[in-house]
Amino acid sequence: MSLVIATTTRYLSINNLRCQLALEMISHTVDQKIPVVMVDSSSNPEEFRRVFERKGVIVLRERSHSTMGSSRRQAFAHAAEQKKEVVVWLEPEKAPLVPFLRAAAQPILSGAADIVVPSRSREGLLSYPRLQMYAEQCGNEAFRRLSGLELDAWFGPRLMNQAGLDQFLAYDGLYGDRWDSIFIPLLRAQAADLRLQSMPTEYRHPPIQTETEEIETATGITKRLEQLQTLVTALSQEAKRLGLTQ
Repeated sequence: MSLVIATTTRYLSINNLRCQLALEMISHTVDQKIPVVMVDSSSNPEEFRRVFERKGVIVLRERSHSTMGSSRRQAFAHAAEQKKEVVVWLEPEKAPLVPFLRAAAQPILSGAADIVVPSRSREGLLSYPRLQMYAEQCGNEAFRRLSGLELDAWFGPRLMNQAGLDQFLAYDGLYGDRWDSIFIPLLRAQAADLRLQSMPTEYRHPPIQTETEEIETATGITKRLEQLQTLVTALSQEAKRLGLTQ
């Protein structure tokens, strides 16, 4: 099946928990024969390049003065050069999702959708840190009210054909060019009459990541609430600008 994964990485050490989860994700993609394009901005770039390229990853150094969004678009653009039918945006630590990607891509491959947003079951959500679960449920409800679409947008992964990819590549960073870089294009795709579809998965969050974030204030509380506030504000403004809401 014609899939390619685009992702970005930024680690301080190979032994970092999130880096180890990324290596686990790569192991799954090797098993599934899905190529990976990775834009990296880690502190020791040559070491990370050696480790990931040894596993078959296409590793690019992040361009100077990049934002989170521009780094993601760099990964998208290079993934598009691989000439696959479906480009997947996937955070590098989401190893448990890889086995479900082929099934999630089916609506695109069959011509029924331009963008697929995988979704989690209730059991999948319960595998997350409790505060993150509540924040993401709140975010998804705000997204539903603004767009009318029942999508698990806060899960993060997106699958897209070329028409869908063009929306992500064209994003102008209007709302800060951070997490908004993979959210605002969903609203713009909807306004452009692209077909957005949900696909259920049985994803379970890595238990070690859940345990770690339950005790980390910076990630487990501050970051999650900042994401919720900034994204809901940006999505509300964009939905009004596009005429999706009043």
